[in-house]
Amino acid sequence: MNIKIDGQEFNLDPSVVKAMLRLTENTRKDGRERGFNLCKLDSGITVPGPICKGDECHVTLKGCYVKDDKNGHYIGRQVGSFHTHPEDLPANWGDLFGAVKQGINAKRRYGGSYEYLECIGTPDSGIKCSALKEVSPDFALGLRAEYILGLTNDEDEKLLESYFTDIVHIPIEELKNQV
Repeated sequence: MNIKIDGQEFNLDPSVVKAMLRLTENTRKDGRERGFNLCKLDSGITVPGPICKGDECHVTLKGCYVKDDKNGHYIGRQVGSFHTHPEDLPANWGDLFGAVKQGINAKRRYGGSYEYLECIGTPDSGIKCSALKEVSPDFALGLRAEYILGLTNDEDEKLLESYFTDIVHIPIEELKNQV
């Protein structure tokens, strides 16, 4: 499945779509958030990272590696994340801030242009994704200070939202047709 947003293209392996559907359905059943990072292989295909389960309002995602009995191995470059919300709510400050932080970290780690897709799935609405635009590290540091100190307000949130593309909505039925 390809998602194209503002000139950026994300080629998602069918395993990503299947995981999105499964996690969204699991959230419908128990009201707990779930998610995974989107990991781009050297071949250009994006696959799901380790799947994580949270509580009713938060999930912490693991990086793009898998740990076996003795050590970990690299899956691919982190190019985004997916997580569920039990209710049809838009991305919140923490979701957006986390995406900005991860996008900047990925650019530092891998170089090149920004490539970060933030997707949220809800049982009733399907999947909504937006891509991160170029963000200055200084802006992100200022956001982090405000986030830590709890100084966020509506103006800050609007500014933060401006660093993302328009949202692409993919209904559940359309996702089911992709697998």
